[in-house]
Amino acid sequence: MADQGISAADAQAIIDSEAAASKGVESEDRFHFTHIDIRHSFPKDAEPDEIRRFSQDKSWLLRRILSQKGAYELLGEFELSFLVILVGQNFTGIEHWKRLLHLVLGSIDILEDREIVETLTAPILRILLCQLRECPQEFVSSVLEQDNFVAEILRSLVLNVHECQNGMVKQLLDSEIDHLRLLLAGFGWTLPSGSQLQEEADREEGEYAPQVVEL
Repeated sequence: MADQGISAADAQAIIDSEAAASKGVESEDRFHFTHIDIRHSFPKDAEPDEIRRFSQDKSWLLRRILSQKGAYELLGEFELSFLVILVGQNFTGIEHWKRLLHLVLGSIDILEDREIVETLTAPILRILLCQLRECPQEFVSSVLEQDNFVAEILRSLVLNVHECQNGMVKQLLDSEIDHLRLLLAGFGWTLPSGSQLQEEADREEGEYAPQVVEL
């Protein structure tokens, strides 16, 4: 995991102390996780086109959260929520872990912001790599493959990075994704390349494209 990350012992201590001190309090509040409403990732006064855009691209929500919390804090929560899953077998951990992954990797416009990519997007991929390395195979099968969430969010990221206009960001994230691709192959997962996903998207678009009928 990241340098000076949270150890399993630290996580257990947090879990035990919070559970003892906060009986009757919602689990997410006990762990002081950042509230992330991933389904409402657009401004309250958003126009219909903005609602459509930011429902798919979580960049607006991520920027708003980053105005209140630093990237390092979000990475710490990503580490802690994963350890809460492993050590505490706590449902709150997996839900917050998934929301953070969706928030960061689902922010498309953010990919053009080199500073955020270097301080948050790339580091969260490195942490994810370490987390998956530490997982027993059965844990990956029972938890991380639930709803095919990890595979789908990574596929979306690969395609978005493929379409990214920032060459340095593209090179950085392609390198991180390559490390993940090698590891995932060991779990029997296949993570296609950006060009493969683009071809797949183009084929699907062609299948559902309006047909011109000559009269």
